[in-house]
Amino acid sequence: MYNKLIIIVPREFSTKEYIKSSLKDFIKKNIKLEIWVVKKILNPLNPINKKLLISDKNIQIRIIDNLDALSKNLTKEKATTLFDLRIKPNINTKNFFSIFFNFDFDFMIISGLLTHEINLKYILFYNFKNFLIKLFFSINNIKIKYSKYVFVLGNKCDSKFNFLINSKSILIRGHHADYDRFLERKENTTQFKKNYFVFIDQNAPFHQDLMEMGRNDMDADNYYFSIKNFLEITKKKYNMDYLISPHPRADISRLKKYFENKISDMNTLETIRQCKFVLCHDSTAVNFAFLFYKPVISIYDNELANSKYNHLKAIKRFCYRTRSPLKNVHRDEIENNDFHISTQFYSEFIKNFVKCHNENKKRVDILTEYIDFYE
Repeated sequence: MYNKLIIIVPREFSTKEYIKSSLKDFIKKNIKLEIWVVKKILNPLNPINKKLLISDKNIQIRIIDNLDALSKNLTKEKATTLFDLRIKPNINTKNFFSIFFNFDFDFMIISGLLTHEINLKYILFYNFKNFLIKLFFSINNIKIKYSKYVFVLGNKCDSKFNFLINSKSILIRGHHADYDRFLERKENTTQFKKNYFVFIDQNAPFHQDLMEMGRNDMDADNYYFSIKNFLEITKKKYNMDYLISPHPRADISRLKKYFENKISDMNTLETIRQCKFVLCHDSTAVNFAFLFYKPVISIYDNELANSKYNHLKAIKRFCYRTRSPLKNVHRDEIENNDFHISTQFYSEFIKNFVKCHNENKKRVDILTEYIDFYE
């Protein structure tokens, strides 16, 4: 039915996104791929950093600078093109959808995950928010179209709150990208001899999203030195070394200024697989900790707590979802009871947020059972 998959993204499609999307698996199946970057349409003032773009001879990257270019590119496509839409409809994206929804293409979306407590307040908030967006689209004569396919990551998907999904949308029970990495792991990997715990770096002072929002107001020295001091205290308390698992977009030379030789040269999965426990803020990389049944402890410092961006709110929400202890690095210490985990809860978490099927199949194999691609 489809001879091409076009992924439309709101920002640079980097190596991180390439890996998360398991595109090498699609290439192996000879599925023709294109990436359309529409960052300039969503915000003309945001420059495109071409250094961040993935380079793969099997994938064509198109930077769509304006609405005319978007319309012209869509006009050239045939009905046999399936779009993978990575953009959510809202007030800021209305210009994109005013063009995209004028064309009669099938598209798929990846479900979001519900990370809040589902109560009456939350339901009313989302219903009211969706009502306002639909009304805004209607006033601007944008007719909303529905996704043909929805790739569901976990049982806690947002299918009931996503208005691009209707009763005709085909729900494909799948998993988070991290589970593909879990399936790819090498069982015979040489065990790392050192006894250590790991801190998952989130590149907080230099995160691209915060920089684009103008909320990167953290002092990097204060932040990283407070984290390092806490790691050193924990190291002495438990006579256990530590490693830093760097964020995919982190400048390693910058991290070495603070952590020197503590930067892990293994990938995040392997670093977590062999560790004793995991420290983080609210990183989704803890999926690996749950898959390998490792204790997770969330930490924060004053820079995070006092930032314009409400990091602490996001971290507390993360702790509610993961049942992780929360520590302030300036006044708290890790205690032995922080290492307790419930295997039942970990299994439930995996079903809710990592995978919602019982098969050891990769994303592309699940998708191609429902979607017919041909050369």
